Amino acid sequence: MPALSCARRRFLLACAGWTAGAATAAGLPTVRWGLFRNYQPVYVGIAQGLFQRAGVNVVLSGNFSSGPALIQAAGIGHIDAGHSAITGLANAAAQGVGVIGVADSQTEFADAPLQQWFVGAHAPIRTVADLRGKRIAVNSLSGSFYYTTLIALQGHGIGKHEVHFVTLPHERQEQALLAGSIDVASLIDPYSVAAAANARVRRLFTGADVLGERQFSLVFFRKKLVEEQAPTITRFLTGYRQAIAFLRDDPAGANAVMAQALGVQNKLIVPHRYTAHARVLVRDAQFWLDTMRAGGELGRAPGLRVGDVATDRFNP
Repeated sequence: MPALSCARRRFLLACAGWTAGAATAAGLPTVRWGLFRNYQPVYVGIAQGLFQRAGVNVVLSGNFSSGPALIQAAGIGHIDAGHSAITGLANAAAQGVGVIGVADSQTEFADAPLQQWFVGAHAPIRTVADLRGKRIAVNSLSGSFYYTTLIALQGHGIGKHEVHFVTLPHERQEQALLAGSIDVASLIDPYSVAAAANARVRRLFTGADVLGERQFSLVFFRKKLVEEQAPTITRFLTGYRQAIAFLRDDPAGANAVMAQALGVQNKLIVPHRYTAHARVLVRDAQFWLDTMRAGGELGRAPGLRVGDVATDRFNP
């Protein structure tokens, strides 16, 4: 897939110019949303004017390939908000980076899995038990794909040092798999949709196979903004929830917006499901903390609590 298609460039420029101009006239507070090229209700919220009507100006900022990269940008004040795996937020909190999760971004449902792992169609890999010694691509070494892979491996008695993790953006993994430079690609849509349609690869397992129904990624904001401008967060989340409702009520219209924003064909866009009212599920945030702690990932922050990573104060 192209790094930045003409259609997507036009969409981003239109969104940036329209929202910035309208906000200046209306004097609305602005939220700089870190751009990460995957399925996000924010695109619909901007295109449909839902954030504006909720009383907040949302502008797309930067061009990132992972949640941890977004967190780093937020930590130095380059963006105000984005989305990241809960594990990425936990790692950030352990390092003193001031971000916190406030709403659902991605949740695994049994009938709508988001995380998917692929191998070559004729590869000798049949189950997770065959992954010892293999090269597994993930988009980040602190994100949900990495930790879900670790859980899957542990379930088959394979330690993290018995495989080789390769960091690659989602959009480059299918090609790397076909070229033979990795053995396993870990993908989310639209890349997983494209891979599933390719006869040269096959799906090995999904996040739902490993986790069951589990929230794994959250919308986050800079803590300073949460503490000092809570009404702005509330306005943003009002528009965000309205965007999710639009996704549900007009999937064809929403898919068209998503396809243009991501620079892909409509057929590669599949609707996402969210927790009710995009609520933060504290129990799931605790699950990820417990998982990381059990694996020795939080040794430098033994006192880290779930409230350091996510808050349910904005849950309706």
